Order: sequence, then structure tokens, then C-alpha cells
Amino acid sequence: MFLVGHSEGALTATALAAWGTPVAGLVLLAGTGRPGAEVLRWQAARLLPSLPAPVRLLLRLTRTDLVTKVTRNHEKILAASGDVAWIGGQRLNARWMREFLTYDPRPDLARIRVPILAVTGAKDLQTDPADLAVIADTAGGPVDTRLLPDVTHVLRRQPGEPSLRAYRQEIREPVDPSVTRPVVEWLTARAAEVR
Repeated sequence: MFLVGHSEGALTATALAAWGTPVAGLVLLAGTGRPGAEVLRWQAARLLPSLPAPVRLLLRLTRTDLVTKVTRNHEKILAASGDVAWIGGQRLNARWMREFLTYDPRPDLARIRVPILAVTGAKDLQTDPADLAVIADTAGGPVDTRLLPDVTHVLRRQPGEPSLRAYRQEIREPVDPSVTRPVVEWLTARAAEVR
């Protein structure tokens, strides 16, 4: 069996493989290689330029550093003991968020001895493409990495500057062939090795 996971699903696949689920290999699509708190701080810094101009202006006028604000919100969530927390007037699943913030996939990656294909888009605003190197350097088995030009977190091609606003249109399209082709080829080759 091969496990294929996207984003948070890639973290789930990593944990399952590390803790005994018998697998022949993993495909990690937009998977991270660092603790969730680091990932979310990276996202905040990366998303800032893509926010609408009025929002960026408001942040500048109120002298709000988005990364610092995100970090403070994380501290509040980690200090909360309930399943739910209210941050900035929004109800959050604090239990899930605490698990995500503190989960570091690197120890689990180090336990994995089966082949891994790690794929991330160069225009991903939610997963740092540099995490491909972290995954490759940390995993206990062979890792094949692919950085796909113009591909976003939703695994679709996006011309121009990366933007979350384009997601709504992108998800109406099929997953880009630059994603599916290497995944199918890799899985086919690994499955032939297992037989």
C-alpha cells in the first residue's frame, strides 16, 4: 500500500508510516518538514504581500506586524486548555490547533525507511518549498523531491504573482498534469519494485 497525502494529509501519512502502518511508500503533496507554528509564521509573512491593499494599509496604519500577531495568537491557543478558543472574535478548534502547532514531522520522517516522493509547487503560499530539502535531509529512506513551477498549494497552475484569491477559480480546474504525471510515474515504478 502507498499513502498519498496533501498538506495536512501529508502530515497524517507521515505519522501513520512512522508509527507502524505497513506501507511501500509515501507521496507527500505540499507536505511540511517543520513544526506547525513555524509553518504558520512562514505563511503569515508570505501571505502579507498578497492581501488586498486596504488590509495591508490598515495593518500599516495600526502598526500591526502580522507575524508577531500570529505568534501571539499561537501563544494564547497554547495557553488555553479547552477544546475551543476565541481569538480575534473567531471561534477556533483549539485542541486541533495545539496539536498542529506543536507537531514536528521530522522525528517521524526519520523513522520512515520506505521511499518518499515529496512534491510542492513553487507558488505555494501555505507550504514553504524549502521544506522539500528538510524532508529529503530528514527522512530515513530514499526521497525524490519535485518543485513544480507555477503550481500552487491547491495543485493547480497559476500564472503571474501567487495569490490566494485565485484559489476559488483554480479549484474548479483539475489537478495540474505537472502534479499527476510524476506521481503516477513514481507510483508505477515503485509498485513494480515491490512485486
